[in-house]
Order: sequence, then structure tokens, then C-alpha cells
Amino acid sequence: MNNGDVNSYTQVLEDQSVKILMDSMLSKIPDSLRGVGYHKKLGEMVESLPEDQRSLLREEIEQHLRNMNPLDASDIDIGGAGCAGRVWYRIQGVKKPGGKRHKYSIKQTDLLLHN
Repeated sequence: MNNGDVNSYTQVLEDQSVKILMDSMLSKIPDSLRGVGYHKKLGEMVESLPEDQRSLLREEIEQHLRNMNPLDASDIDIGGAGCAGRVWYRIQGVKKPGGKRHKYSIKQTDLLLHN
């Protein structure tokens, strides 16, 4: 196995870990909780996480931000129905979706952005 394979495997494990963490957290929020109460609960949950789990969430967002420079992207869009679960980059004035590997539910993006 070459180093590229190890890095790819490590990235897949990290992707799974962050998804497992997000899904675990979101499963504790009742579907009936909406609006300010929903966001307050998300904030409280994020604040109570151990630092290693907060770092996992932070790294997930920072990975997308680091992708901006090589893509020559001027901004990034994530979350909400208009994103269709994808991360979008504005590249030379044109909005383009990021890779298919990173798809998030609206609630997952809410959680990521609360961190």
C-alpha cells in the first residue's frame, strides 16, 4: 500500500467518524424542536463536546475552506435547501458543487456551522 492509499484510507475513516458523531448528536434532538429552540439545543450540545470531538467537526469545515485556494474560489456555500446537501464554491464568478464524497443533510450542516 503506497502513502496515497494510506492517506485515502485515513480520510475515509475520518469522514465516517465525523458522520457518526453528527448523526449520534442529531438523533438526540426531537424532530418537533424547531427555530430558536432547535438552534439553542445544537449550540448547547456543541459546547458540551470534548475538545477532540469539537476538533473533528472543526476539521470537517476547515477542509472545505482549504479547498478554496487551489480551486481559486472566492467564496463557499454550505447548508440550506438550495445547496442540495453539497458544498458549493464560487470559482471565477460561477458557482460549482464540490465533490460528491461530501454530502450533508441540512441538520448536519447546522451542526457543523454551530461549531
